[in-house]
Amino acid sequence: MITAITSLPDPEASAYKISFSDGSVCSIRTSYLPPEYQKLPREKDEEEDEQEKEEKIRFAGECFEAELAALRLIARAEQTGRGLTAKLERRGHNPEAARQAVSRLSALGTVSDRRYAEVWLEDRVSRKAESPRRLLAALRGRGIDRKTAESALKSALTLEAEARLLQGYMEHIALEGPALKRTLKQEGFSSGAIQAVFED
Repeated sequence: MITAITSLPDPEASAYKISFSDGSVCSIRTSYLPPEYQKLPREKDEEEDEQEKEEKIRFAGECFEAELAALRLIARAEQTGRGLTAKLERRGHNPEAARQAVSRLSALGTVSDRRYAEVWLEDRVSRKAESPRRLLAALRGRGIDRKTAESALKSALTLEAEARLLQGYMEHIALEGPALKRTLKQEGFSSGAIQAVFED
């Protein structure tokens, strides 16, 4: 049974500390509660299923804990939604609570697959001679949807940047003439970049 509800300092004024009759305490954000429970503090309704109410509040507490853990991870580096959810689960958070926390942070823009892809590509393109096809596959492997990955790759690979990438990639393959050009096209290099490199 709930014995006390105390407001917590929070920019959104939606966080509370809930104390239970068994001595346990949890902190929640009301957005993780079903709509009928979101108005806190509230008077007890005698007809309400107290056990069900407590279960929902404890789950909201798990979501809030996952959110705080997620924010600590984000403070260290950009995260993808899928990757962040997996990290939270590996750290012992309830999988559904982890998903809800990441979903909320994604809706707020705190987690952004597009931003992650842009940062990752900027670093990767500057360090490794990989083809666009492999860069795209690597982004997809990190849980980024194809549309987002392709858009980020297109933004990252200006003609000049792609030509530099292509030159570096060519140093690692032992092909010449038509076979080389065919392979470059298969690896996702644009005709414009191929033409620019071969004309130089």
